[in-house]
Amino acid sequence: MTIIGAPFLTYIGAMLHPTRVLWHGSPWLFIGVHLVWPFLVAGLALMLVQLVSDIDEAPARITRLLVIPMVIAFTLYTTYSGVAIGAIVWEGNRFPIARREPISDLIDYLTTNTLATTLRITAELLWAACAITAAIALRRRVPRPALGLFVIGALEFGYHHERPYGAAGMAALLASVVWITLRERSTRGAHPVDTGTVA
Repeated sequence: MTIIGAPFLTYIGAMLHPTRVLWHGSPWLFIGVHLVWPFLVAGLALMLVQLVSDIDEAPARITRLLVIPMVIAFTLYTTYSGVAIGAIVWEGNRFPIARREPISDLIDYLTTNTLATTLRITAELLWAACAITAAIALRRRVPRPALGLFVIGALEFGYHHERPYGAAGMAALLASVVWITLRERSTRGAHPVDTGTVA
């Protein structure tokens, strides 16, 4: 089920995400996590769409509209700040140690320059907008504690997608959607559908 599977897999991805890419280690985990990241974000986008799928209100429609640019923005961000930087480290490790300092300075610049900052902020703001509009759309059918957990987790994940913030935020989001899913199932069980059978 995407509603639960997407945050669960993203939690694993956030736990595996290296906090930084290092010269003295292999960059492959860093590169691998960022190659998978766009698919994880696409799963989160599908989760949000499914959560509001049967709601015909402006916040739900905005959520369904924003998930597309959100996935695109996160893909651009992770490609630039993840895959590209990891590839530079991979190639840089082939250089003699004495020649690595300029490459290290280049990586520091590339991860903090205007382009990197713009891509990061755009992706984070779009994610936050998607999550908040989805929460607003769900406000009448989800318990407030579950909704609060959903918003807090989403915002924490948006603040940083790596651990500890990303993993903690996604754990909270996962707990929230499990709560929502179980409540919906119990509600359907308590109100069986009338089949219209005539005795």
